[in-house]
Amino acid sequence: WALSLSLAPGLYQEHAATIANWLGGGVLSSYCYNSTYELSSSQFPSSAFHSNCDSYSSSLTIMRLSNGKVIGGYVTVPWKNTGGDTYSRAPGSFLFSITNDYKHSLINDNSAVAMLGSPNYGPTFGGGHDLTIGPAGSDMRTGYCRLGLSYSCREGYSGTACDNDFCGSSTRNPSWQVEELEVWVDMTYPQPSLPPPSLSPLSPPMLPPSPPSPSPPPPTPSPPPPPSPPP
Repeated sequence: WALSLSLAPGLYQEHAATIANWLGGGVLSSYCYNSTYELSSSQFPSSAFHSNCDSYSSSLTIMRLSNGKVIGGYVTVPWKNTGGDTYSRAPGSFLFSITNDYKHSLINDNSAVAMLGSPNYGPTFGGGHDLTIGPAGSDMRTGYCRLGLSYSCREGYSGTACDNDFCGSSTRNPSWQVEELEVWVDMTYPQPSLPPPSLSPLSPPMLPPSPPSPSPPPPTPSPPPPPSPPP
C-alpha cells in the first residue's frame, strides 16, 4: 500500500512506513502539536500540547533530539487529566526508536502506570519515567528517559546501558534537548491496493456432438438375366 499524506514533510511522514509496521498498518492523518510552530516563542510550554491534544483518544509522539536520536511513543488513551498527576493503564502502548529500528513494548500490558496525564508535563510514558518531555513545569525542549521501568529495553533490563541505547543519556539532566517534536492523531487503516485477479484462459466453447454419418444406401439389385431362347 502507499502512504498518502497531504501535509508538508516532517518527522512522522519521513518515517511513516516504519511506524505503520508497529501500528499494524495504521496511518496517522493529522497532527495536534508541531514544535515548528512553537519555536518562535521564548517559552515552549506543555500547556500548548495539552490544549491541542488532550481530546484525542490515542496519539503518537515523535521527536528528534539534539544528539541525533529519533525516538517517540504511542498511547492508546487520551492525555487528558483532571487537574493533577494521573497515571493510567494504556494496553497496546509502546515506545519506539527510529534510530535503532526497535519497538519498546510495555513490560506488563496492563500496567497501571503506562502513561501520565498531568498539566505540568508534556508527553510522559511510564512510571519512572521511561520517557518524559517537559517535566515538572519545564518547557518542551527538555526531558529525560529511564527505560526499563514500564517499557522494555533493547539493551539489558534497565539502567545506564538501556537509557543510553534509547535516548543517549542516563540522567535526569541530560545533555540533549528536543529539536523537533510532533504529536499525531486520527489513525486510519487504509486498505492495501490489490492487483486485479488473474483470469484463467478461456476454455473453448462446448460444441454439440457431430451427428452420426448416414449409412450408405443398400446396393441396387442386378436385373435378372434374360430368358434363354427355346431350342
